[in-house]
Amino acid sequence: MILKKLFKYFFIGAVVVFILFFLITSIIIGIDVKKQCQEAEAEYQGDCVEVLMQTLDDESNSLRQRNLAIWALGQLGDKKALPILRKYYTGQIPDKEPYDKTLSQYELKKAIKLLEDGLNLTAFIWRRTPSLSPAILQARPSVQAQATKITVSPSEYALRQFFTLANNKQLDQALAIVSSSLIANDTEKNKLRSYLSSLKNIEIKNIKSLPAEGCACSRGRYQVSFSVSQNPLLINKIPIFFGWKEGINNYDFEMLKYNMDWKINKLTVLE
Repeated sequence: MILKKLFKYFFIGAVVVFILFFLITSIIIGIDVKKQCQEAEAEYQGDCVEVLMQTLDDESNSLRQRNLAIWALGQLGDKKALPILRKYYTGQIPDKEPYDKTLSQYELKKAIKLLEDGLNLTAFIWRRTPSLSPAILQARPSVQAQATKITVSPSEYALRQFFTLANNKQLDQALAIVSSSLIANDTEKNKLRSYLSSLKNIEIKNIKSLPAEGCACSRGRYQVSFSVSQNPLLINKIPIFFGWKEGINNYDFEMLKYNMDWKINKLTVLE
């Protein structure tokens, strides 16, 4: 009887210790994620997920900073980070990955899985904790910024992502940045996909922000000069899209925020 009671108390104690350990670990993870957000927001413009995406995509950052951004994006669980995580994921995980010498394929795989599955118990806990005070945040060690960076707005970042993804032939992700006002149906989408797949190279040469109607929080406008080079074997076989021609093109792009995602809403050729 006594042994049963002792075992019962031991079991209850073990469960309590486990729960406390889990809660403390979750809160520590939350502190680290929020710290990564604060550091990224000091360098870039946008919400927490957007600035962490920019941190990952900025090759002037140290590999350690970029790996921490990958980890934090996985903890945040916002699926709009999936395209950029997949951009760097090769599917091949080496036996050893020095955190400061390579982009961690293990962290990328883990972050992608967390975003796709949507199940993260530790994140469920820390997302519901009160905001951390500045004193607590300042007590945490920070990653020193290495250089002054050019900050871009979330709308400009999405526009740049479109060109990068199209050039890398990540066409599903690129097409996701084009609104239904430009590709209204599957036929139009397939035409644009075929055209982008036929390009040998597409690259921004210059981008200039222009005044846009309405609030900058939901609308952006840019004058973009970009070069287009089509695969010589496919010229005249696959019709051009948007009127883009071989060589330098100059267009006025309008970006619009749909829910939480920025998309290319309209583009006009500049004479």
